[in-house]
Amino acid sequence: MLHRLPNFRTDEERSRYNDAIVKPFYRSEEDYDWTQAADRCVGLESVMHRLRERTMLSMLRTYGRGEPMLDVGCGSGLHLRHMPEGSTGIDVNPRNVVRSCHYAPQATVIEGDAEHLPFPDQSFHTIVCTEVLEHVVYPERVIAEILRVLKPGGMFFGSVPRASWLWHLRSTLSRTCPADEPFH
Repeated sequence: MLHRLPNFRTDEERSRYNDAIVKPFYRSEEDYDWTQAADRCVGLESVMHRLRERTMLSMLRTYGRGEPMLDVGCGSGLHLRHMPEGSTGIDVNPRNVVRSCHYAPQATVIEGDAEHLPFPDQSFHTIVCTEVLEHVVYPERVIAEILRVLKPGGMFFGSVPRASWLWHLRSTLSRTCPADEPFH
C-alpha cells in the first residue's frame, strides 16, 4: 500500500521522518528496476513505463539540444539510456546506480541526494526528473536544486504520477511494483 506524507506538527518532525524513514528506505531497501519492467512484460507497470519512456524520449528529441543532460533520480536508467553521451544521472539508491551504469554506459552515474545536487550553478541546459518528487519529503528543495543547476533558458522536464484509477490499478495489480514505500 502506498502512503501519503504524514501530517507533521513541526519541520523538525518532518526532517526526522526524512532522515530516519524515507532516505534509508531508498538507500537500503527499495529494489525496483524500472528499465527491466519497461523492457520485459512483467505486468501492467510495463505498459506504464513504456509510455513514460516513449513520451520522455519524444520530448528530449524535440526540445533537447543534443548536449549532455542531467537525470535527477535516474532510477535504473530508463530515460538516461536515451540521453546524449556525457549525460549524468544521479540517484540516492546504490542499486540503481549500478543498474544505470549497465543500461546507460555512455553516461556518468553517481550516487547522491536530489536535495543537494553536487554540481555547480548553471551546469546543465536540460534536466529531467520523472517520478521522483512524490517520493521525497522536501520536493521544494529538489526543485530549488534543479533550478540552481539549470542554465538560463534551459529546459526542465518533470513528471509525477497522476491521481487516477489507472495509476491505482497499476499499484494494486502489479506483481513487481514496490508497495512498501514510506509514502507516495
